[in-house]
Amino acid sequence: MQDLHPPRIPPQNLPAGGETQSRQGEANSQEKGFRLAEPFHQTATTLGLTHYHTYPRSPKMNAHVERFNRTLSEEWIVYHRASLRDDVSKANQLLIDYLLWYNTKRPHASLGLRSPFAGIVERLKAAERQKWWTYTASVVDNK
Repeated sequence: MQDLHPPRIPPQNLPAGGETQSRQGEANSQEKGFRLAEPFHQTATTLGLTHYHTYPRSPKMNAHVERFNRTLSEEWIVYHRASLRDDVSKANQLLIDYLLWYNTKRPHASLGLRSPFAGIVERLKAAERQKWWTYTASVVDNK
């Protein structure tokens, strides 16, 4: 089977200063995330996790994440640009509130208009439900 993951470039093979040359000879700053690639890979390996890469501009390789990013952009980012610009701490709290709502209250069409949390809890046995948040019964009952 062919490996569909792009090759990793060892840090020693990168140009000094984290810059690359474009075809026109202009210096382009390296993406911030790339500097963290090696420590991330080492941590994933230490934890026994497989680090998968996707090709740029290939949304079908990572469709679930791409769909979530679109939803986040459409439902949250467009309404909170001022907070993101002016007060990052406030934006972080608003994002936490949104993500809690998204996972515990928001109806999802792919889950029969249930929240992800309700979908998970419904699959658990009664004894396992007790390990979850204290209001799981109200989440499941409010289908």
